[in-house]
Amino acid sequence: MAQHRCTECRRRFEATITARGHQRVCGKDCRGRRRGRLAALRRRKALAEHQEDERERQQKRRDARISDKCHEPASAAKWWELLSKVEQIVDKVGRLSRAGFRREILRILRENATF
Repeated sequence: MAQHRCTECRRRFEATITARGHQRVCGKDCRGRRRGRLAALRRRKALAEHQEDERERQQKRRDARISDKCHEPASAAKWWELLSKVEQIVDKVGRLSRAGFRREILRILRENATF
């Protein structure tokens, strides 16, 4: 079986059966170093293109924040529903113990899973 030389650490290694023709590194650490080196090389070769893409991406993000199209406004129906439940709690406060009050609030919060 042929021994290959790792392009990162230069040690000899036995390539896996499925990657005999194209495996270049011996293991996980060397694979990470190789990927980092190749990514840096790609960025250096296409620096102007990368910078232009980044400027466009950031401008698009800024425009979205200014126009507030990121999220829809809160639903009015949900607000009134929650308000009515709080009013129910307030009505019961005189009749409930502190523990009962706490249980009632937790039940309502569980029903409205947004909290």
